[in-house]
Amino acid sequence: MLHLKKIEELTLYTLEQEDRISTQDARIAMQEDRIARLEAAQ
Repeated sequence: MLHLKKIEELTLYTLEQEDRISTQDARIAMQEDRIARLEAAQ
């Protein structure tokens, strides 16, 4: 039973990390777009 609890904890942790990475990817994409627009304006 201890193994099942640990698997559940690790699964939840992995899902949280995937959400965090997805948020960071979106933020990076927005920043790259902003940089491109600022560079084009010069």
